[in-house]
Amino acid sequence: MAGVAGLTTPTENSLVCPDGVRLFYRFWRAAQPRAVCLIAHGLAEHSGRYLPLAQALLESSFSVWAPDHRGHGRSEGRRGDCETLDQYVTEHSPFAGRAH
Repeated sequence: MAGVAGLTTPTENSLVCPDGVRLFYRFWRAAQPRAVCLIAHGLAEHSGRYLPLAQALLESSFSVWAPDHRGHGRSEGRRGDCETLDQYVTEHSPFAGRAH
């Protein structure tokens, strides 16, 4: 979290896709969340690039999920490789369905 003063340490973990690929994610829980946000990063990026956004959302009482797409950041998979854009959407659905 270097460079982002005051950022709460996220929960870091991974989930396993049906094909066995592990997707890394970060989760920040607001003390009294009023909503949950899901950050989907861009091509050739990773969730760590969005720490300032996560901080701003936390300060506004939003909990934040920030997974790395397959082949990006700390997730498994061939770098930058994706069969279809729908694959990214499908792989983010477990995060979109969680509300804390």
